[in-house]
Amino acid sequence: MATLEKIRNKAALLIIVVGLAMLAFIMGDFLRSGTTFFSQEQNVALKIDGEKIKAPDFQERLNQVEQLQGGGQSLSDEQRMYINNQVAQQFENEVLVNKEAEALGVDVSSAEFLAMLTGQGGIAPSPMLSQFLGQFGINAADSKAVSDFINQMTDKSISSQPQEVQSSYKKIQLQWLTLQQQSVLSRKQEKIASLLSRSVVLNDIDAQFMSEVPNRQVAMVHGSSADIADDKVKVTDQDIQKYYDSHKEYFKLRFGTTKMQYISKEVRPSAKDYADAEKTMQNVKSLLATTTPEDAFRNLSDKFIASTYLTMDEISQMNLPGSVTDFITSAAVNEVNDPTLANDQYSLVKLTGKKNATAGVKLQMIVLDSTKLNLVDSINTQLASGVNFGDLAKKYSVDDRSKASDGYVLMANRFGMPDSTITEAIAASSQMDTIFKVPFGNVITIKKNNYAMLLKASDPKPAVDKYKFAYGIVPATFSDDTYNSDFNAMSQILLNNSDFKAMAKAAADKGYQVEDGVYVDVSTPILGNIASSRPVIHWALNADAGAISEKVQRCGLNNIMIASVVEHVKPGYKPLSMVKDDIKRRLMDTKKGEKMASDLEAKKLTTLEDYASAMKSRVDTISGMSYTVTGAQPALVNGYAMTTALQSISKPFSTEDGSVYVVRPMSESNAPAGASVQAVIQQKKAAMSNQIAQRAFMHLYNILKIKDNRAKFY
Repeated sequence: MATLEKIRNKAALLIIVVGLAMLAFIMGDFLRSGTTFFSQEQNVALKIDGEKIKAPDFQERLNQVEQLQGGGQSLSDEQRMYINNQVAQQFENEVLVNKEAEALGVDVSSAEFLAMLTGQGGIAPSPMLSQFLGQFGINAADSKAVSDFINQMTDKSISSQPQEVQSSYKKIQLQWLTLQQQSVLSRKQEKIASLLSRSVVLNDIDAQFMSEVPNRQVAMVHGSSADIADDKVKVTDQDIQKYYDSHKEYFKLRFGTTKMQYISKEVRPSAKDYADAEKTMQNVKSLLATTTPEDAFRNLSDKFIASTYLTMDEISQMNLPGSVTDFITSAAVNEVNDPTLANDQYSLVKLTGKKNATAGVKLQMIVLDSTKLNLVDSINTQLASGVNFGDLAKKYSVDDRSKASDGYVLMANRFGMPDSTITEAIAASSQMDTIFKVPFGNVITIKKNNYAMLLKASDPKPAVDKYKFAYGIVPATFSDDTYNSDFNAMSQILLNNSDFKAMAKAAADKGYQVEDGVYVDVSTPILGNIASSRPVIHWALNADAGAISEKVQRCGLNNIMIASVVEHVKPGYKPLSMVKDDIKRRLMDTKKGEKMASDLEAKKLTTLEDYASAMKSRVDTISGMSYTVTGAQPALVNGYAMTTALQSISKPFSTEDGSVYVVRPMSESNAPAGASVQAVIQQKKAAMSNQIAQRAFMHLYNILKIKDNRAKFY
């Protein structure tokens, strides 16, 4: 009883304890779920109208586009960022089009997509798809060939191919899937645009304006006020503020931006570095004259040693310096050039061979994989008996690209050959000269452990001069000592000054580049003209306002930098401080134009020739001017051209950009009558419909709610 009495007396305390325990449990669960939610949000690269594009998905698409556009070549930071921006725009466009298509009930069925490929069912074939299929010798109108190709692009079909060609098929599959997605999206957009254009209706006033307003032939003098000195006009802070307030929409900022300032220096070779490069060049030149190019160029990273004879057309595609190509065509065999320093490098070249031979041939091939090697003798026997090579290629070859075109492969030059394992195998086997030596019409066989090729050359082109040569570059680059000296000097500026202003003064005294007021955002690929500076931009976008880089930043191979963040500007409207100079320049141009027009009017000139002389210009004549503005000149010019009496000269007038005009309408043509009126109305209605559709898409894009988080990742 005593125990119960104690519990009863402490009931309030127990309730509080239990309540706190339950609250802790609930809060713990909330915090755990909140952490999960937060991590999910942190992993979003783009958020488009509520649709989240997660960073891994964005990266996967980015990798695909880089692979397609890079073609296996390494990309610079700037190229990657340009592609990054393309991918972001792709996602934004996909969300926009798919969202509107769903709302309107627009879709593209499998049958419709097939019709886009073949041009059947009254649907015009897609030029992009037709061109793509044409690379493989497939006529888009051949529905069976198209269906066979689609079946070959499945994962199951590719996995059944020989291992050595699967990578080539995977590349084609990636291109195909990407093009398919783009084509379907484009088709949806066309349908939406068509619906928008059909909604355009002209009222009676529109029709009358479009069909009955005449057009004029107008003589005109156009001049610029750029020669007027800035001190002849005055732009006040009040003028700037007034323009800013009345043109706020001009300065809309959809995404945030960051104002930066930085100090940079390009590291250049020292006098000793240049002397060392010349010494290296002389050593390599001596070796090139006395040993093989392979031994002479052994330590050079940038070199080319031709294994076959090349025509000048092929050599021109290598973009060699002009002095090098001139030497190749004029030198004696085994002669070595005497290079001079150009663009911080020495270009060494040795002509190793020259001959006059056919420029190229048509080549047919039959490719056999490891499972068909036993057919080589049988195929040769059939060829010897007169069976057509193309027919046998279609029957036996495992290379789909060539078998679709009777075994023919393109060999226009050795640098633009089709990207496939088979043609790479031809190049690697060093059989190119063998092909050219074979009597035309004969067949040669190349057998390896896991494949075989039967080759037939025909239709030789006319003989031209061909050259074999070795080419290498000896660069004049800065040494580690030179770089360390510049880096240490920049580090001292960073360590010995407490604020960026003091750093900038110390850097300017040394002749370093100092930039203030540079704006960057999530899509900016490069800082000024400094290569590989995107990592610095990435740092600035994520740093606090006022931050200074903790260490000297290295951009690429030869630029060093100290960066600072001035401020972050949120989406909305650009602050006046950001656009003040641009507004002042615009108002200055406008006022100069007004002053020039006023001064010309005061001269009371009576002929266009007099105005042309005063404006240091000439008289031009424009036909077909009307109230419809084409964009060839400002709308104000159309207004004066149509309202000034015929054969009269308008007063001088200026436009916002500071241009000054004087017009004289010469003659007038009446609008067409009868049936031609309807033709004009329909033509202009079609043009208006297209414009409205484009504007509608642009409006829909502008109102998309986009949160761009790519700065967290790139």
